[in-house]
Amino acid sequence: MAYNPKTGKGLGRFYSAEHRAFRAREWRGFRDTFYDFFRWLYLYGFMAAKLGCHPILMVKAMLRYRWMVSYLTAAHMVDRHTMGLRGKELRYAHNQFFSVLHNSVLGVRDIIIRDKNLRPNSKHAAKLRENTVMFDEMTPHLIMMGFPTVKWIDIAMFAIGLPSEVDQNASMFYIDAMEHLGLPADVCPEPAAESGCAVVDDYPRVGKCYFTGTMPCDGAISQTNILTRHFKELPSFQITPPQRVNEPEVQTYAVKNLKKGIEFLEQQFGVKWDCRRGCSECPS
Repeated sequence: MAYNPKTGKGLGRFYSAEHRAFRAREWRGFRDTFYDFFRWLYLYGFMAAKLGCHPILMVKAMLRYRWMVSYLTAAHMVDRHTMGLRGKELRYAHNQFFSVLHNSVLGVRDIIIRDKNLRPNSKHAAKLRENTVMFDEMTPHLIMMGFPTVKWIDIAMFAIGLPSEVDQNASMFYIDAMEHLGLPADVCPEPAAESGCAVVDDYPRVGKCYFTGTMPCDGAISQTNILTRHFKELPSFQITPPQRVNEPEVQTYAVKNLKKGIEFLEQQFGVKWDCRRGCSECPS
């Protein structure tokens, strides 16, 4: 049945018109319902264990960054994707989602303890930033396998990518902010939202430098330009891979470009790229 916004028909048994949250949890039988609720508590328990030890920073982060609040609804996102599942399928889904959310929670923790916007006078935070490089979500992080002692954080993924997965309306504010500057409404929403996040100054500053890439489209090229200007106080490097990757001369250029990126990171952090480790960790 198609959804009728006036009557609310077509929403099924667990949604009400004009409300985004479930009005009741799904009954899956005692065993599966108990397991489902246990995983709900397990996720929030993990979040409390990893983030609860920084209560003041978490409050500051939620007041400072619009996207941070979206992470509190992570369990509801899992609920939406496990509707109708029973038995092994339910357990597989919860395990797979937790692997993603586990990494997300640890990433949020790493951000708030380093962020200059939240901790401008902290010597400990400054020390952590000195050994951290900021990435965008399109830059291949495998390059960091050769820098095992340097921390990398994908700021665009944590500010735009992951909150958009949890809450589909999370990026609308940033897209609107960018369109107010004249961006056409038919541009890909991902680079538009990431650019808008820079426009309203909603990116954390958690690293010593900014390492970005123009993959995979022209929208990403514009996003790279805007974010590089946004982090103008930081040294930056842009990987500029060509789109036609099968041409021989393109392969030569791409290799030179990556080597320059490695040299940039070596200069910033005073360490040499471990070729053996980097190549062994990368898939062939």
